[in-house]
Amino acid sequence: AAGAFEEARNLSQLPNNKSSVIEPRIVGAPGTIKVDGVWTGIAEDKQNKNVFYVSYGTSTNPPILHGDSEEVQEYPAPLNLFYSFSQDRGESFVEVEWDVNPDQNLLRWVQLGRFKLDLLIQAVDASELALSRRDFKKIKKQADQALFKYNHSDWQRAVTHLNNLEKEVLKAIYDFSKTDNNDQGEALERLGSIRFIIEQKITLLEARLGGG
Repeated sequence: AAGAFEEARNLSQLPNNKSSVIEPRIVGAPGTIKVDGVWTGIAEDKQNKNVFYVSYGTSTNPPILHGDSEEVQEYPAPLNLFYSFSQDRGESFVEVEWDVNPDQNLLRWVQLGRFKLDLLIQAVDASELALSRRDFKKIKKQADQALFKYNHSDWQRAVTHLNNLEKEVLKAIYDFSKTDNNDQGEALERLGSIRFIIEQKITLLEARLGGG
């Protein structure tokens, strides 16, 4: 019935107990914007009570040691962040398409970790004109491999590919700095930004791996 409480729903849909949900959040749409106590008349300024946002993180789910075990207790480590929003009071939630493999796409919530790495791919794409085709193909390959491993939670190999990617970008910066090109300054700035994003991602993943 309208206005009645409903049973709890499993929004995360975690496939097994290898990971767990942490830090869930639910946030309603901002209140109506008013001037002198009156709605401005602009549609975007009026609160939509049908809309709210939901986010949650995931972490590892190590077993709890009991008794006199000599093993060292492993503590949960953060893995990722996800978010979505509802436009119909929670009847449904917005999903995006995930590229799982060439033959299969799935609809899931937005993965913030993936979004950050997608920015890296976009930055690489934006630099294509600044590089020789050979250099660009190498960088694009390493970026795609890093994204694939990241999406499959293979953090160690993702770090390996990102390290290789950084080497290719550094080489491209060095080679391009010796060329005489009207767009050299802008291109080098783009490549520098890519390197900065890579370094940030490597740091985050290595922290996730416990410094490994």
